[in-house]
Amino acid sequence: MTDLLQKEKEERATMFFEKAKEYRFNINKNIYLFTVAMRTIRDEKIYEPLGYKSFDLFCMEQDIDIAPATVDNYIKTVELLEEKGVKVLDLGNLPISKAGIIARTKEPKIWIDKAKDLIFTDLKKMINEKDKGVKSDDKEIENYIKKEQAKDNVRIVCPKCGHEF
Repeated sequence: MTDLLQKEKEERATMFFEKAKEYRFNINKNIYLFTVAMRTIRDEKIYEPLGYKSFDLFCMEQDIDIAPATVDNYIKTVELLEEKGVKVLDLGNLPISKAGIIARTKEPKIWIDKAKDLIFTDLKKMINEKDKGVKSDDKEIENYIKKEQAKDNVRIVCPKCGHEF
């Protein structure tokens, strides 16, 4: 690798590291920018010029200090939303927990504004009722869905009604 290319890679790594630290400092307002920065750092392996042997070690760096599994979940949520046509900037200050729920709906775009006004449990109930066809009083189905989604996060078929989730 030429010295110039190496220098450019080091400068890019430093820039993304500084941005990740900045976003991490106020993560509730910058969760999506933080996630995009971390995804870039992971995908381009620009943690290497900073002296880290792996992305996981970089995540545990003092100024980042987030479990690698948590960062992976953030990235998966953002990627799932992007696959469904949602732009990260459209999410504003929506908590990542709510984004995780709407990312798994058929049409997450229609849930963004509703998610901002609802508490987490009400949002989850509304999505289960409207998007998945599950009545909030049917705990058996709700518990089955939770259990199956926790396994592999795959689409499942309810044994009671045959509805696909």
